[in-house]
Amino acid sequence: MTDLAPSVLLDTRGAVPGDGPDAGVAAHYGDPVREQRLLQEGLGVVDLSHRGVVRLRGRDRLSWLHSLTSQQLTDLADPEVAQAVRSAAAEATQLDVALDEETLGQWVTAFSTVQGREAWTNHGEWVAEHWEQLAPDVAARFRRAESFSADDEVRARELIAQVREKVRGWVGEGVLALPSASSAAPLIREASAGGELIEAQRQRTLMLTCVAGLAGLPVVSVPLRTEGSEGRPGLPVGLSLVGPSGSDKALIRYAAELVGAEVAGAGQR
Repeated sequence: MTDLAPSVLLDTRGAVPGDGPDAGVAAHYGDPVREQRLLQEGLGVVDLSHRGVVRLRGRDRLSWLHSLTSQQLTDLADPEVAQAVRSAAAEATQLDVALDEETLGQWVTAFSTVQGREAWTNHGEWVAEHWEQLAPDVAARFRRAESFSADDEVRARELIAQVREKVRGWVGEGVLALPSASSAAPLIREASAGGELIEAQRQRTLMLTCVAGLAGLPVVSVPLRTEGSEGRPGLPVGLSLVGPSGSDKALIRYAAELVGAEVAGAGQR
């Protein structure tokens, strides 16, 4: 690999040149402690222009990508969905994290509280005059949204800030793989009937889908299929890939590699 030109940011006022593996970029800009704190809060960027870009081709190219899975998250899905996800992410590193349904339930509550407050702020006036036009399940969610107080929202946002830091720490510079939903699509008659089964599936799906949203990270869903049996084809399900902040294009290319698809502008960073 050819030597890379020094970063233009070295001309920034206060820049202190790095050395060793960080030669060519600034080690800091005069106040390393404050700069580190800002980075931890997601308010700074790191100059990585001294690092080269390696493009891999061939069947072994995906083995270089650092993917992660969490058994606790995968196990929220129905067994056949979980198996499809494990098969697709067979080489992924297992995250050793303390996570249970009670904790995830608290995350969903925080997510739903902020979502509900925002929905009621934007649509509450109209909804209050048209309750009879809403489906029972939609009306129930708006009734709950109406009940949330400003203090509820403050507490929810405080928890979300903690979750954001936690999940971003898990993902790091890798890709977190988890089911896109807790089950395959239900039959039309099951979905239209609603009831406890559909609501339970919805809650488990929210436990999965809220992770990227609470962390403010990009996510893309890759189509998978469950294993068929007795001459019956498998059912379509999804594998969600959650990437680091700002990795949107790279994440799309990664997902395309998994399914062998072509991506327009794939040569762009």
